[in-house]
Amino acid sequence: MPNPIKLDAPEVLRHMRMTGAYGQHAEEALAKRVAAQEAEAQGLTASAEEVQEAAGAYRAQRGLEDAAAFQDWLRDNELSPGSFEEAIEQDVLVSKLLASGSELGDAALAQVSGGTGPTAVNLGTRPASTALINARPGTRLTNAQVSLRNALFIPKNGLVN
Repeated sequence: MPNPIKLDAPEVLRHMRMTGAYGQHAEEALAKRVAAQEAEAQGLTASAEEVQEAAGAYRAQRGLEDAAAFQDWLRDNELSPGSFEEAIEQDVLVSKLLASGSELGDAALAQVSGGTGPTAVNLGTRPASTALINARPGTRLTNAQVSLRNALFIPKNGLVN
């Protein structure tokens, strides 16, 4: 059996850039980072138990409950256990911010919509961006809110209340 062909991260990033997929994923990652920072600025935290519960939900959704399967998945996706946990912790923080009905502060909005570099993100007009985190159940969501919620790794039913 021939050896499988492996791709490294720079090759995958180049492909994403060339096909136009990079911008969308960079936008989602930046929006999540800014929202997580805003959650922390508002005093929200992710406990170890909440992170473990969300990580378990993520693993269950993908059939990775078995430790060996999870380790294989981490290796195949070039992730360390620590970077996986950091991503899940970020999702828990963003989920809490979404559930709280809080709004992004002006500083966070400037980070998301005011930049000009390759990681600059325009999540819409200021009124839509201000409502980014106003996501109580039953409320109509803006495109920015839907985008942020869809960018979460943890299952939608695993959101922190």
